[in-house]
Amino acid sequence: MIVHIVIGFLWFGIVCYASTPGDRPRFGPLPRCAECVLRESIIAPGVGFDVTPSYGTAAVRFHNGSIVNVSADAEHLSLMKRLSLESSRPDPQYPDNLWDELRYLARLKKRQLRKRLGLPATPQVEILSRIISKLHQATEMRLRQTISAAAIALPLLPGLTQEDITDAMEYAGLSSLHLYNYFGYFTETSATFAGMGYGLCADPGDVDSCEIENAGMERRYILAAGLSREWLSVVHTVRTDANTGWELRSVMDFELGFAAREGYADQEKYWREVQAKMLLVAERAVQPFDTVLLLGEEASNETFLRVLRDTFWVPQDQESTIMGNRDPDVPLYVAARGAAEFAKRAQVSPWGCKEPASCMKNRLQHGEGVELFEAQEL
Repeated sequence: MIVHIVIGFLWFGIVCYASTPGDRPRFGPLPRCAECVLRESIIAPGVGFDVTPSYGTAAVRFHNGSIVNVSADAEHLSLMKRLSLESSRPDPQYPDNLWDELRYLARLKKRQLRKRLGLPATPQVEILSRIISKLHQATEMRLRQTISAAAIALPLLPGLTQEDITDAMEYAGLSSLHLYNYFGYFTETSATFAGMGYGLCADPGDVDSCEIENAGMERRYILAAGLSREWLSVVHTVRTDANTGWELRSVMDFELGFAAREGYADQEKYWREVQAKMLLVAERAVQPFDTVLLLGEEASNETFLRVLRDTFWVPQDQESTIMGNRDPDVPLYVAARGAAEFAKRAQVSPWGCKEPASCMKNRLQHGEGVELFEAQEL
């Protein structure tokens, strides 16, 4: 029986992966929605957070937009370093022996008890919730209104679980916004992709046309390169629409942040080590990269861009197309902007169904895009 289930899932995955442009991952028509998406949800601001190991940013998708930037504390940075280690990967959620199952149930009951007592589910959740709370408060101050839900983007780290993220959002007084066909947290890569305007259907309120449009999008072979004062990240991913992708290899290095170069007598040695990390990820490339995404407050550094160009042979006449977000400040905010876009789409999209025509009265015009305000250190 189990073998049949596994084979069924594998077959479904193969069918979806091998589908040609224009195919859609649905075997029947959309069900009719029982109720309309509320007008209040459609016109509410879409709030997105990007939480990195060293800072957090927030973006708001509304008639106009607002962005804030807050610094992470040392404990948050230390936690993210630990979560980036393979040894931090949590035990399986579905244990295969009685002892592991009892340990899992004990941990679960302990989490539930702490939450009932008004405490963070774990010490890890408490640390994560701090920066989320700072972003929450700063965003409410900028908007001058209460925010109860947001979409969040984080790096894809071995020790970072959906359960911890959900609990951290809840402890910070927020619910997590999800798309009807995507239940995990948004990775920084997918949020950056969306923040650049890639892989987004034209009308998220029409699930039917959105699914057809997404199915016709071409695959992109992407290198996401991030540089902060505290860390270097390199991710190789293949994506079609903004929600659908496969991260083939990733590296997050806390020894090669931009500030580390000050410890090198020979600055070129630092950049050679950065280049070596890029090449380590590029070894898994199945096709030449056609898109380079930049993220992090130091990603617009000219030497970093030169190393990227030299490593991946980006022709100068194609640089603006392949490396689209090189402008100063954009790499700092782009993942938060993408998370805000996901948040807004979660608010306006029916939950996997087709609205009747009578619901159209709720769908008002709302702003397209996000205006970037000057970052504030809070």
